[in-house]
Amino acid sequence: MTAVGAALSSSLARKAMIYYGAVADAGLSGEPGQRELEKTMGGTAVASRRKGRALALQVLFEVDCAGHDYGPALDRALEQAALPEDTAAFARELVSTVVENRERIDGLIARFAPAWPLDQIAIVDRNILRLGIAEIIFDLVPVKVAINEAVELAKTYGG
Repeated sequence: MTAVGAALSSSLARKAMIYYGAVADAGLSGEPGQRELEKTMGGTAVASRRKGRALALQVLFEVDCAGHDYGPALDRALEQAALPEDTAAFARELVSTVVENRERIDGLIARFAPAWPLDQIAIVDRNILRLGIAEIIFDLVPVKVAINEAVELAKTYGG
């Protein structure tokens, strides 16, 4: 990686951490130094949100595949995962946002990916798209973060 690429990557990572509130969660005030930020990056803010997204994806998969109601499925998944309350709240917000706005989100997918009818997209991939789109259109996180996290979910769970 070139020096410019490394600086850009570092800058984007720093911004993503700030967006996630990791600096605030770590109790840092003002402009954090690089060393403090690196400690925060290894901390729980990003990992916690990522776990919340993974749990949300699992619930959405169950709802989509088995047709279960999302409330009981989400409650069961949260009970089994034993996540911190802020992560559980984030997962709840993601799942409810996707489920309550599914028609709108699916309409966007159909509009912008006409060559890929929803029923031909793998269930996991379809729900990763739904999560990412929900995070973008409802301003849950910055666009760059939503895209990066959707890609990470796809690397881990997608086909």
